[in-house]
Amino acid sequence: MGERYAELSALIGRVTRRWRTFTALAAWARAAAGCALVLAAAAAIGHFGHVDGGALILLWGVAAGLVSGVCVRALAPLRLAPRDLRVARLIEERCPELEDALVTAIGHRGADAGPMAAAVAEDAIRRARLLDLDRVIGREALRRAVLQAAAASLALGIAAFFSLAPAAQAARLLSLYVLPHRLGIDVQPGDVKVRAGASVRVVATLSTGDAVAPVLRTGSDGAWREIPMAKGPDGFAALLEGIQDSFRYTVTAAGASSPQYSVTVVRPPRVARIDLQYDYPAAFGMAPRREEDGGDIYGPAGTRVRITVHADKPVREAALNLTEGGVVRLAERSGALEGELTITRDDGYRVALADTDGLASDGDTEYFIRTLQDRPPDVRIVRPASDRQVTPLEEVSIEASADDDFAVASLDLVYSVAGGPERAVPFARSGEGTAVTGQRTVYLEDLRVRPGDVVAYYARARDASRGRRSSEARSDIFFLEVTPFEEEFVASQTQGGGGGGGGSDQGLEDLIQAQKDIITATWNLDRRARASGGRSAEDVRAVAKAQQELRTRATTMLRGMQRATDIRRRRPAGGAAPAGPDAMAEAVGRATVAMGSAYEQLDGLKTAGALPHEMSALNELLRAQAEVRRREIAQQASGTGGSGSNRRQQDMSSLFDRELAKQQQTNYETPSGRETRDEPKPADEVLDKVRDLAERQDALTGSQRDLARGRASVPEEERRRELERLTREQSELRRQAEALAQEMERSQPQGGRGGQSAQGQGQGAQQGRGAQGGQSAQAGQAGERQQASRALQQAAEEMQGAANELRRENPEQASARGSRAADRLRDVEQRVRGAQPDDRRRAIGELQLESRQLAEAERRLGGAAGGARGDGDRADRGRQRAAEQERLAERARRLEDGVRQLAGGAEGGDQQERSALGQAAQEVERQRLSERMREAAREERQAAGDQSGRAGQRGGVQPPSEADMQRERQEIARGLESVADRLGAAAGQGGASQQLSDELSSLRRQREELEALDRQLSELRQQGGEPESNQGGRDGQPGPSGQTAGGSGAWAAASELLKELRGENRGDVPETEGFNPGRSAPGTEGWKQDFEKWDRLKVQVAAALERAERSAADRLREQQSRDRLNAGATQAVPEQYRRLIEKYYRALATGEGK
Repeated sequence: MGERYAELSALIGRVTRRWRTFTALAAWARAAAGCALVLAAAAAIGHFGHVDGGALILLWGVAAGLVSGVCVRALAPLRLAPRDLRVARLIEERCPELEDALVTAIGHRGADAGPMAAAVAEDAIRRARLLDLDRVIGREALRRAVLQAAAASLALGIAAFFSLAPAAQAARLLSLYVLPHRLGIDVQPGDVKVRAGASVRVVATLSTGDAVAPVLRTGSDGAWREIPMAKGPDGFAALLEGIQDSFRYTVTAAGASSPQYSVTVVRPPRVARIDLQYDYPAAFGMAPRREEDGGDIYGPAGTRVRITVHADKPVREAALNLTEGGVVRLAERSGALEGELTITRDDGYRVALADTDGLASDGDTEYFIRTLQDRPPDVRIVRPASDRQVTPLEEVSIEASADDDFAVASLDLVYSVAGGPERAVPFARSGEGTAVTGQRTVYLEDLRVRPGDVVAYYARARDASRGRRSSEARSDIFFLEVTPFEEEFVASQTQGGGGGGGGSDQGLEDLIQAQKDIITATWNLDRRARASGGRSAEDVRAVAKAQQELRTRATTMLRGMQRATDIRRRRPAGGAAPAGPDAMAEAVGRATVAMGSAYEQLDGLKTAGALPHEMSALNELLRAQAEVRRREIAQQASGTGGSGSNRRQQDMSSLFDRELAKQQQTNYETPSGRETRDEPKPADEVLDKVRDLAERQDALTGSQRDLARGRASVPEEERRRELERLTREQSELRRQAEALAQEMERSQPQGGRGGQSAQGQGQGAQQGRGAQGGQSAQAGQAGERQQASRALQQAAEEMQGAANELRRENPEQASARGSRAADRLRDVEQRVRGAQPDDRRRAIGELQLESRQLAEAERRLGGAAGGARGDGDRADRGRQRAAEQERLAERARRLEDGVRQLAGGAEGGDQQERSALGQAAQEVERQRLSERMREAAREERQAAGDQSGRAGQRGGVQPPSEADMQRERQEIARGLESVADRLGAAAGQGGASQQLSDELSSLRRQREELEALDRQLSELRQQGGEPESNQGGRDGQPGPSGQTAGGSGAWAAASELLKELRGENRGDVPETEGFNPGRSAPGTEGWKQDFEKWDRLKVQVAAALERAERSAADRLREQQSRDRLNAGATQAVPEQYRRLIEKYYRALATGEGK
């Protein structure tokens, strides 16, 4: 029995060995394939993902875990040995013919042997001997398992080969993280100083080689950033480019860090500011000048310039490198660098600096050195700047100004009397060396002129000689025509005999004016020839031709005079023949002779030689004209009969009074007698100068802006010349602005003293109180002018900055600063204008007129709203009204700006004026007139159906109705009238003017109400005449609708309006007495109402209101004119002093006391 079971056990053992071999091969194949896959994936990720550092450790840590898991999972079945019974069942499954005999025998192998068990065992053995083990686990399956295991092992080997290096690197990294002290990091260059913009290459060398890639960390103030370092031949390196600021850095690797190092940025020294001190040659007589924050040097040859350079850091040495060659050393003094040079030629320089760190700067900016040429002075007559007619006793104050590049040596008044030799007298000068003003009073009495003489005068200026001949410049030439007192006497003589000579006087007037033009042209040609050294022969001959033609005209007139003289000589009895020659004809004859001499000189191109003859011709013509007027007086006086002597004496007395009151132009009323005195600049002249500066600055700013826009297309040389020209012009404007600011400062105390002295002379107690009332206004004007002077100085500083920017070839910034300078000049203009009560009052009047004109235009626009028949016509008219409304809105905006400016600059006015202007400004802000007018224009367009209007309707916005727009226009007109009333109060409008203004506003409001009522009744009439609009009633009768309320309201409004018209305008609108609509309407239905009486009344009332409005407007204008006339200040001369002056004039006229 035991042998039988042993044979079965051997069979089970052979199958078990095959099974275990097959299972082991399969498990290894799975484990090797899984591990190979994991290792290959990790190696691929590390290689293509460039994983290093902690990520590398993590990657291979995860890979190791996965490999372990795969091995455990794949080899786990090998731990369990299969039991015999399980093997027997495997055999039974593969060999079904055993019919469970083997399983039954193995199952009873340990039981008590019995016949039945023996039989089963025998049967199992017999059947097993017939088995083929290949049917259970074949050799072919074992060979496949061996091949799979071998392939998996090969794949594992390959994956392990490629994974060995990164896995080992990960292991080394892990050891460095665990033990960081084992890693040494060497960093180069360590602490270093570099120039701004340079680059720094940081190299790190690790003691462990390239096991780990270090990281460069840079930062400052706690903000750090990391930069990966790349492997290089000398270690790991990182390049930092374009360094501008200092920072710290360190290198980290695998948890280890190097010490922190610093990179310090050092910059070469730069110029922070350059100050210039000019010391001009003594010959110029110019005071030293200091210019701060400059650089470019402009001055005459021989000027010593002390240059002070301020650097942004301590400097070891410094020098000025001149463009044309040469070096000027700079020495340190008081924390700055100073040097000195003398201007000898056009040049340039750069500032070279070197600091203690060894950094040097050759100078990025080149500064100009320009020698200014000494041009002739610019001289002009300021007052009177036109020809004048004067009397033989008049005193004429002449004022001139001269500007020179460096210094004005002399300023003279040159005049000649009656074509005689020129005489030169110096002006009383004021101002600095480069800008000089002069004043001189010409006493015509001392010149012993007589009627018909002409005094020609001009200003002459010379600059400093500087070792050479001075340059001379002349102004335009002007004339003082001496007229007889009889010219004033003629104006008072209203009766007398017929006068002859009117036509001769007109012809002489034309000849005189033409001769003046010829003298002016010759003078300008001669002046141009003196200035430029050459002249145009064609121009001189053209003047000669004009002189010859004028001589021909004078000769023709002379012949006519001679014929008239011959006729008078042959006059029959009854009239006395002239005893002597005709003085008028002789004067014209002498003028023609002088014209001929002038023509000869001009034909020979001798302008200087022609001028005396031309002046002589003009003087003779004026004498002839005086003779004509003298004859007129004689004829008129002779026609008065025997009482002529008494009449002449009375008229002479009237003449003296008129001469005394003539513009108060004599100096006898001042204590200074004939002394020349300094007078403050007239405000109009200052205003003109400021306005001229502003206009020139605007033009210069435009040129700078054009140059900035087109600098890329302009050649370098041309751009350089343009920059130099703009720089010169900007510097000239700056100099003139500074000179004007100084004049304004000097004029303030003088004006104050003069005002006080004028107030103190001859004023009574009442006038003294009036003067005290005006002192506050004068103080406000002085403060306003002081602020204007400061603003003008600020504008000059902006101009200086613009000039500096131009020298640095930066026209963009120059134009910006020029714009700011122009804005400041406009502010100065506004302040100067506001400081003058007359100008301010005139501006207020203009704004008041503009406000009333706008109100009237707004009403006319509202009246033109109707009249359109078709939709197309209505749309066109609406667009036209919208365009007109836009124009009115723009005018309203300018009106608002003007009111705000006047309110802001009203410090110089009295309390009433300031209060009224403030109320006007508040009314402007409250009404928002321009905004409302623009909104009305938009609504008009919307109602007209243009694009914007259709868009609004598509959006659900309903356009306003015609009545709403009409009411808005009337409100705007009333707002404009309110602004006009407040401006009238500011302009000193009296109570009567205010009452008339209120009356006019009331009439206009009533007219508007009449128009609105007429429109309402017209709508009611149309509704009553259209049955299709009333479908509520039966048999065509109108049913209950809105007409009831509309008719009652319109009729009640008509009643109230008529009551108001009767109460307020009983005398002006008598038409309202014959119509009474009653307390209620005769019927609210349209078919019951009769509008015929209302139509007639409307026409009559409208005409009456128009007459009343016109009458009120005329009365208002007259009252305002009286208010303006009464507003003028009176400076009365004391009566005793007046009598003394009158006595003096009488003595001069009658010859008493001689």
